Amino acid sequence: MADRNTARATGLSPAHHQAQFYSCREELVDAALPFLRDGVEERDLVFAVSGPGNVAAFRERLGPRASKVAFADAGRWFAQPLRTLRAVHALADTAESRGSGYLRLLGEQPWCGRTPAQVAASIRYEAVLDAVCADRGVRSLCPYDLSAAPAEAVNAARRAHPVLSGGSGPARSPDYLGPHGLLAVCDSRELPEPPPEAVVHGFAHPRDLLALRHRVREYGTAAGLAPSRVQEVVLAVHELAANILVHALSPGMIRMWAAPGDVVFDVVAPGPPPPPHPDGYLPPDLDGLGGRGLWLIQTLSGDVESGTTAAGATTRIHAGPDR
Repeated sequence: MADRNTARATGLSPAHHQAQFYSCREELVDAALPFLRDGVEERDLVFAVSGPGNVAAFRERLGPRASKVAFADAGRWFAQPLRTLRAVHALADTAESRGSGYLRLLGEQPWCGRTPAQVAASIRYEAVLDAVCADRGVRSLCPYDLSAAPAEAVNAARRAHPVLSGGSGPARSPDYLGPHGLLAVCDSRELPEPPPEAVVHGFAHPRDLLALRHRVREYGTAAGLAPSRVQEVVLAVHELAANILVHALSPGMIRMWAAPGDVVFDVVAPGPPPPPHPDGYLPPDLDGLGGRGLWLIQTLSGDVESGTTAAGATTRIHAGPDR
């Protein structure tokens, strides 16, 4: 079995997060086939996400076993990578409810045409998925086409996955940082400064949040966002601003501007970013007292970036109609 071979080679549990580097479709299919086939034989819930050509090749090589695998198009599945985590958790819940097997996920992210913000979100997804694999017993194989994936994503893959494979077989990654370590790298990334025409609005007290919500609603409406989208952005910005006042105990500001196909909202707190924690990207415990803020923001927002600007720790929401 492929998973047992990986466990023997790396000393890791069969429930793991593994990157698979490849240079041609045949190489990918040869690596993916044992992973998918073993999942069918072990009665796992098997889910494969890739481009149409790769999915067709998987189906052909799997033969009758393909009927036991659920397939999805990568462009749709990874349209907003952090929201994809909700779907991963739902699949893990389904696997647990069946009472047998794991969730076995082959997920290849699409890279063509992705903006720097979308690449950053994809890297953050991999960091959090690593925590999900450990917490939920998910077996994940993440293919990377070395001819298509940007160098930034390939380098991050080496830090996001405890197991790497490609050419010489599976091995421990010497660059592995773990979820906290990679999220810290993501949060320290310098974001582009906003344009001079950005509208700025400060807040220093909880009573300022009402005016802040009105300003965000007015700007989003004037920029052409749909009413439902405006409401989502208002809630997300409010939650971020409230967190700054409650946890950072400091004033903050929002910055708003329009860009081609996008409307951008920055929420800024002075100083460095807070320590990262993957729990904010995972469904909160319904019986817990906290942990819902960042999850709410990820659920409501489009593409979300976290990093630094000259003004301080910055969360940037890309809310435009093309997001």
